Amino acid sequence: MNHTRETKADCISNYFLKTLKDDDILKLYKTALHYSQNQIKVLRDLFQKEFPVPQGFTGKDFNLKAQPLFHRSLQFVLFI
Repeated sequence: MNHTRETKADCISNYFLKTLKDDDILKLYKTALHYSQNQIKVLRDLFQKEFPVPQGFTGKDFNLKAQPLFHRSLQFVLFI
């Protein structure tokens, strides 16, 4: 578990959920988003007990309105 990695995965999954057209790949990103959000909660709870919570990546770091950079098969490969 890594807070920075999970917050980045959360942002990327949110972006792909807004741009994807393939329902099968969309399901994978929904699962990835759910997993990342759960991990972020666990990590934040852990940090709050002992350390300051790092900011990580946020919606301010990603342009959710940007045009897709990859076609659908590459989006799936990026997920893996």
